[in-house]
Amino acid sequence: MTARDDAVRAAVAPLLDELRAEFLVMPREQVVEQHLDMMTFERQVLDAPRPVRAPRRPRIASRPRRTGFVLACVTATVASCGLSAAGALPEPLQHITDSIAHTLGVPEAHDTTSGSPSGAGAAPIPTKPPVSQPGITTPAPAGSAPPAQSSTPKATTPSTRAHRPTAHVTTPSPTTVTPSSEPPAFPARPAKGPHRIDPKPQQKPPSKNSDNTPAGYPTDWRDRAINTAADGLWDCTQVKVLDPPACPQSATASGTIANVQWALLNDAPLSAAAVAHTTRAADGTTHTIVTVYERFQMEVMYTADGNQKIGYSSGVSQATMTWNGSAFDHVTFTDRSVAGHVEHGVVVPGLVRPAGAVDVAVLGALHDTFVGCTAPSSNGDCPPGGVLDTPTAAQSTLVGDPTDGATVHFDPRTGLLVVTGTYSMTTSAGTTVSGTYTASMFFDNLALRTLSVV
Repeated sequence: MTARDDAVRAAVAPLLDELRAEFLVMPREQVVEQHLDMMTFERQVLDAPRPVRAPRRPRIASRPRRTGFVLACVTATVASCGLSAAGALPEPLQHITDSIAHTLGVPEAHDTTSGSPSGAGAAPIPTKPPVSQPGITTPAPAGSAPPAQSSTPKATTPSTRAHRPTAHVTTPSPTTVTPSSEPPAFPARPAKGPHRIDPKPQQKPPSKNSDNTPAGYPTDWRDRAINTAADGLWDCTQVKVLDPPACPQSATASGTIANVQWALLNDAPLSAAAVAHTTRAADGTTHTIVTVYERFQMEVMYTADGNQKIGYSSGVSQATMTWNGSAFDHVTFTDRSVAGHVEHGVVVPGLVRPAGAVDVAVLGALHDTFVGCTAPSSNGDCPPGGVLDTPTAAQSTLVGDPTDGATVHFDPRTGLLVVTGTYSMTTSAGTTVSGTYTASMFFDNLALRTLSVV
């Protein structure tokens, strides 16, 4: 022992005395009562009759170590229940002990049934006021006289107050909403709904063919009807007059007309549409008429008073026909073009611009027309009724190229090439004539022809 040890012992001695004073103090009366209640509960559990179980098959070899460990765990758990119920354990151990008891299903102190581990369905024991236990003295407050001790011991009555584990959380019961007798704040739903709005049917886009196939007709009846109408147009080119009946083309001229020759310039089936209309008679029989619309371009060559002339006709032809079981017959064309009077809902495709009618070729052909009509040797074969069909035009000189800056437009409805531009020329008298012009031209599959320059 050294002087340093004595100094340490002297410093620690007051702390040890303070700890002894705290540990040697008697627990509170409530803690003592809870401890006694738990001891009574343990005695009830141990005295309860155990159910008779069927004999188990004897094991081949015993395991004393494992059995001893299990018994030790059970003993420690039961022993800790008393301390847990009394609240004498530290708070961490108290929480662990309560959780283990709750998990293993250890009955609470107020449960006296042995058949249900959780105590469900057990009849509660009437609660009696706690009775002080013999041999336990409660310290009196300072300055008060000690209570008189009775010579006759009092009967011990177990208290039914059970220790409530701190780890258990009581879930509040759901709140019951009582319906109010007052009317709701929102307006009542009407008994009769609003007037139903029927959506308008979507308008069907126009079609170039009818969507039905008449009874007894082949599936390719449209193509057959269109080809039949195209053959009828070719037959119309064989006429020898400018305005033939039962044909769509027509031309006008003055003077004595002779040597009329028509020619079909376009492929009519490429710009055609076919529709079928079926009607039912009073006797129940049906009758179907097919109508074919085709765009056409025709050129006519003729002589008027001995001079060679050229004409042009285009539009929409209308042909009706019937099916005889193997082919279409009774083909009839409407006089002249029906452009602008096609059946509602039917769309006839436009004409296709010829491959030989490019802008350069069109402007070149129109330039040649201007040069030829203003030359002194002009023979009068110029487009009639325009700026080139005047007495002074044949004696004029062009100022510049009238096709410079001109624009070309193809009209798919008529098949004409329309050129717009400006011109300027000087007459033989020295007068300058200038202005704008619009030229109409067509392609006859061989050359570009000028119909008019106005």
